[in-house]
Amino acid sequence: MKICHISSYSGLWDFDIVVVGSGPSGSVVANTLASKGKNVLVLEYGPLVSPGTLHSDHQKKFPKAFSHLNENNCDPWTACCVGGGMEFYDAITFRYRESDLKPSKYISSDMDMDWPISLTQLNPHYDWVEKKLNVSGTGSNPEFYKSSRADFISEAMKKCDLRAKKIPLAIKAGQDGCNYCSACDERSCPSGAKASVISRSILNDKGLSGSITVLHGIFVENIEENIEGLIDSVNCIIVSAHPTLSIYG
Repeated sequence: MKICHISSYSGLWDFDIVVVGSGPSGSVVANTLASKGKNVLVLEYGPLVSPGTLHSDHQKKFPKAFSHLNENNCDPWTACCVGGGMEFYDAITFRYRESDLKPSKYISSDMDMDWPISLTQLNPHYDWVEKKLNVSGTGSNPEFYKSSRADFISEAMKKCDLRAKKIPLAIKAGQDGCNYCSACDERSCPSGAKASVISRSILNDKGLSGSITVLHGIFVENIEENIEGLIDSVNCIIVSAHPTLSIYG
């Protein structure tokens, strides 16, 4: 595995697959393809994030997008960084329920709302992800510690005839896990207890028959198709150390 800014890359430009974006989806795709012997190039706009970084501080460096009110104040990405939004999410990892996949049983619409897949088909993939991310209370992973605030809320709910449910968290519990330094939401984990693309080595190609190379500091502007409808190339913009962009062909 190699992760570096594109300007410092000195290896061969010989790849079987190009994946745009190093977030959880792109990283799992890269890992899956590398496990099948492919040499994968992952292109990412943002850099590596330092442990403990706040999302708002990190995103200040990047251009804003226009909102529906024509104000230039919106984040066009969840996070511009290697690993994507997993660096800053709150680690809550619910599974879909059957009702989520078949909503037409509960609401009516003139559109086809039901998914063409079932929960039975998804469950093996959920199992794989939960094992990879060390989701608490799944498989052999212990339940995550319940805070005094959670106890207080749970008891208050009982008095209202409501039942609290445990939230599956992609956070390592136990001796080598979370040290309860702060809330997970909006912050890159300083200890590696919270699951992310980096902390769970999803981009690590060690032991795989193929390879993964991640180059950041590059924005994919558009994807070119050939006359047969197959992807021919990607047009990119290399990001300099400052907000100014230069065209790269």
